[in-house]
Amino acid sequence: ISHLCQTSELQRFPVLRKRLDEVVGQTLREGLGPAETMIGHIIEME
Repeated sequence: ISHLCQTSELQRFPVLRKRLDEVVGQTLREGLGPAETMIGHIIEME
């Protein structure tokens, strides 16, 4: 996902780009559990 949002300027900084990918991936993984719980609660309410 983060590859689609990166600008061409980041190609000049491969270490920064790699770290950005790691941080975005970690953020998405951390948010997965709470998002699944919230969706489950919404489905239960209906």
